[in-house]
Amino acid sequence: MNDGQDLWLPGDFAARHARLLADFLANEKPTDLTRPEMFSNSGVLPLTGDWGGCTGIRADGEIVFFLWDNPNDVQIETDPRLRNMALFQGAQKFPELAMLIPPRPADAVTCDHCNGSGVLPEFPEIKNIVCYCGGLGWLPPGTPPTA
Repeated sequence: MNDGQDLWLPGDFAARHARLLADFLANEKPTDLTRPEMFSNSGVLPLTGDWGGCTGIRADGEIVFFLWDNPNDVQIETDPRLRNMALFQGAQKFPELAMLIPPRPADAVTCDHCNGSGVLPEFPEIKNIVCYCGGLGWLPPGTPPTA
């Protein structure tokens, strides 16, 4: 069940999710970190991944996280910044998910790491280095600053 984090889902989202996950599983090549069964067992469509783990979305719209070395311990992600990052980055891989990216709220803060561009000025050509804002150029109200 969706955790009430204001994520709008189209009525056919579960079917879309199932199709996207099936396509992903059919085309995913196992790596040292990831194996397709991690996603088929959990029902998680991966949106982002880094050295520690994976953030993804389930068919019910929950944004979740699990560590690569413990894929059966799926946790609901409640941090708005991380949820937004996952949705924005996931839509880069699965354009059909772009409709889930929340609009910028009036009280959002422009990201001071990228000055609102969504791209770190130090690494504009490196696509796998993602800004603190996740590429959106803004941060949800109440997001704590970084050190």
